Amino acid sequence: MSDITIEQLETSEIYYKLPKLFLTSQVKTYNEKNEMTGLKITTSDYAEMSNDAKLAYGVLYDRLQLSIKNARNGNYHWVDKDGAVYLEYSVADLQATLNCGNQKAIKLKKELIKKGLLREVHRGVNRTNLLYLQNIDPTRKCEYHISSQEQLEHLKCENHIPRNVNITFQEVWKSHTIKTDYIKDDDDKNNKEFQKIWSSYKKVFLASEHDAVHETDAMLSLENLFTQKGAALLNEALKRTITQTQEVGLVRRPISYMITIFDKWQSMKLKTIEEVNYKDPYVETI
Repeated sequence: MSDITIEQLETSEIYYKLPKLFLTSQVKTYNEKNEMTGLKITTSDYAEMSNDAKLAYGVLYDRLQLSIKNARNGNYHWVDKDGAVYLEYSVADLQATLNCGNQKAIKLKKELIKKGLLREVHRGVNRTNLLYLQNIDPTRKCEYHISSQEQLEHLKCENHIPRNVNITFQEVWKSHTIKTDYIKDDDDKNNKEFQKIWSSYKKVFLASEHDAVHETDAMLSLENLFTQKGAALLNEALKRTITQTQEVGLVRRPISYMITIFDKWQSMKLKTIEEVNYKDPYVETI
């Protein structure tokens, strides 16, 4: 496991692209007490599509770029008399790309056609149909500014926003107030152990000014590591990260650095603090 670098994005890495309107985004606002005061939801009816249909659109859009590239190089085979670019992409091609069955691929095409994202021209038996990918309609974008739980539930009931937007104002407010009792753990010992680790992390890596969301993200990440790895291993990984900071300089991404430590231990099949101390003892630089 490794972080994505700028060099990768600029050179070798290739991804399928999806329009942002295919997803529902949420932006929360807070007051000076870090209490959630509002929620802006941006969505569209495109968001209602299945994730597989969204991915299928991304695959077809990527293939369309090849047709456009050929046209720019003087090959207009995939451009009709009206200047529209099309694809010759069979159901079998879609099956192979998405690793799905014949009926699933047909269903995905129909879903895109129903949403006005694909136009299919039939050419007869034993000939691949022509696919015309359609532009995203920006007028189908909807923004809702919500200030209460009642307003949120009303919009969901009226089908203005997806029903799977499960945000409770009170719960979100609690999760974004920075308190050490955030970890709801009935075991008081575990809770105290986490608080001690969180305090050490915060003292070294959050000493400067940070917004509440940034601090909560760090706490959530540590909580996940605490749950997965346990107090002893997390404490050891944190100690090594802090030592690295003191000896070499500030570790800019301490959580990621700790994860690399855990990955190393996993590759060495070290599961307990005793195994770590025996087979991978930390030697401080003199």
